[in-house]
Amino acid sequence: MKYIDGSDHCPPQYTNPRNKLNGIENSLYTDWINEDSSIMMWLHSTISESVIPYFSRATTSHELWVSIKERFARASSTHSIQLRTKLLSFTQGIISIPALINEIKMLSDQLAAAGEVISDKEIVVITLKSLNADYILFATAMRHRNPPITSIELHNNLLSEEAVVSERAATLKIDTDAKAFMANVGKPAYKGSHYNSKGSFRGRGYSGGGRFSNPVIFHRFNPGRGYPPPTNQPCKLCLGEDYLAPNCT
Repeated sequence: MKYIDGSDHCPPQYTNPRNKLNGIENSLYTDWINEDSSIMMWLHSTISESVIPYFSRATTSHELWVSIKERFARASSTHSIQLRTKLLSFTQGIISIPALINEIKMLSDQLAAAGEVISDKEIVVITLKSLNADYILFATAMRHRNPPITSIELHNNLLSEEAVVSERAATLKIDTDAKAFMANVGKPAYKGSHYNSKGSFRGRGYSGGGRFSNPVIFHRFNPGRGYPPPTNQPCKLCLGEDYLAPNCT
């Protein structure tokens, strides 16, 4: 570690000007360079080839290590923010309680690996906030627990509550289906004569299947059975003078 943290400095390459002039290197320098080069090779082997070019200017293992820390610290900080945002905005939706618990645990574990440990109290708050509307009463009761509930207790209670919610939903569906069935039982299917949207009457029993506003007006009297013959009178439809309503055009 003394090479990486910079505590062991590189010895001078030449011990005196004469050796420099003659190209005679310091043996301590040579040994140090060999050791440091081995460490640099090891560091390069631990990072992806796609990011190695970003550290090409490093000449020692200490410089390489500092560059790696600075670059990945920024990436780690960004990643932590993304994980925390996802964790705080996570909602149950239609997934099951076990899937909900596993998702929250996975996100919190990833944050812990990035250096941000989520407390047990925060896990409880996040879990209760993420529950859907079927668990409103349950979540309210858990928030008022004294002493406060732990995440393990909450998870166990949630698994039991899920069975209650499922049974309640099944019962509600049966009741809804039964009411819908009873509402449709005994409804008559109307066929035959009926009034249309303009108030006219269509149907059987009238001569020619005609279309009249009031069938009583157009009843034809039989003059051979004691009724006087019809006389000209104003048409009851258009108020014309010389014809009866059945002849109105």
